[in-house]
Amino acid sequence: MATSSIVRVQRAYDHTADTVYDAWLEPALARRFFFATATGEVVRCEIEPGVNGRFTIVDRRPLDGDSATMDMEHSGRFLQVGRPRRIAFNFSLPHLQDHE
Repeated sequence: MATSSIVRVQRAYDHTADTVYDAWLEPALARRFFFATATGEVVRCEIEPGVNGRFTIVDRRPLDGDSATMDMEHSGRFLQVGRPRRIAFNFSLPHLQDHE
């Protein structure tokens, strides 16, 4: 049986709310931080903004102890968008689970 969680994230930035909001929905900018890690790289970033729009971000990460890598897909669907202060979405890791 699948369980559901609600996570709320807040963070202060040295930019306007409009700038931060736009960065979440612009693939060229979002790939720089959305699921980016210090040791991996984002190899795919597709974002369809708007209610019911989808996103897919794939990061390539090293596997422990050798030079092999693994691509991890993060995907979701936008539930609410309210420029410049609200973006709500569901989320899944298809490699690890079969539900959002």
